[in-house]
Amino acid sequence: MKETLKTLVEFKTTHQEGNKEEFNKAFDFIISQIKDFVKGFKLIEKNGYKSLILWKKEKPEIIYMCHLDVVPARNEDFIFRETKDKYFGRGVLDDKFSIAVLIETLKELKDKNISFGGIITSDEEIGGFNGANYIINKLKFLGKVFIVPDGGLNFSLETEAKGVLHLKIVLKGKKAHGSMPWQGKNALDEFLRGYNKLRKFFPEYKKPTWKPTLNLGKLSGGEVANQVCDYAEALLDFRYPFGYKREKILSIAERTFPKAKIQIIAGGDPIKTNLKNEYVKKWILIAEKILKRKIKLTKSYGATDARFLAKYNIPFIIMQPKGGNYHSDNEWIDKKSLIQFKEILKAFLEK
Repeated sequence: MKETLKTLVEFKTTHQEGNKEEFNKAFDFIISQIKDFVKGFKLIEKNGYKSLILWKKEKPEIIYMCHLDVVPARNEDFIFRETKDKYFGRGVLDDKFSIAVLIETLKELKDKNISFGGIITSDEEIGGFNGANYIINKLKFLGKVFIVPDGGLNFSLETEAKGVLHLKIVLKGKKAHGSMPWQGKNALDEFLRGYNKLRKFFPEYKKPTWKPTLNLGKLSGGEVANQVCDYAEALLDFRYPFGYKREKILSIAERTFPKAKIQIIAGGDPIKTNLKNEYVKKWILIAEKILKRKIKLTKSYGATDARFLAKYNIPFIIMQPKGGNYHSDNEWIDKKSLIQFKEILKAFLEK
């Protein structure tokens, strides 16, 4: 598994210009590793983004979903390194370890007739709309449970994740000389008035909260200091828990910016797994037996590709090994926990 992970890390599968061939080579490598251990596989493409689906049985009950793409990094982070206890490199934790685990597990269970399938996408880091979204919502490659090893750090089980809604707010005003602002209409002032009202519904928090939150990600407008701004544009990021409706956010935004053009840029529903589901209970029991400790339940403020499962009410298992520094320099994964994760997955599939 070490050599497989090393090879995967050294493919520069970022979304920077000119890296398409890196994705092609990586998928070629993955296919070369799994083709003799599955009943079937298919490399698909949507809007230039490739994904691989595979199965040991037609219409698999258990589906393992992971991603090949990574965020940009220093050149040295694409060189696989190790110490006594850790492996280092871009993607060792997010999320190439999961592909190495998948390959190794398929090899070890080559003679087992298991209702198991896999999805490997290449656009999770930029939204997942041409990968997981397309496969789940258009191709309907669905099972009875999804394993998504892209959260739940250090073998915690992620039971909930907030939904996300990105809005673009556009306001128009009227230009005038900066010395005579009464002759114009400042679009930035109009935005700030609305934004202050919006903050009454979504206040700033200084500590972690499971309540709905708002982040002003970008604000732009105007050209020079001595001219009244006639155009303002803002990007807002809302996160909201299971049970809170995104329609409520839209309604509040429309009331606080009555003269604005409001556009949905991206969105994803909140998700919550079913802890009483037999697959989920079985995974927890196996993990506790192998790790020799209780599994901690956690919630995620962010979103993963698992959000595309929301409308199907399919239970999910989000868990990953011990590691750190993902999306940062010197990303690492613990060697022992990598093996333990593979053992948990293998035991789960065998039983």
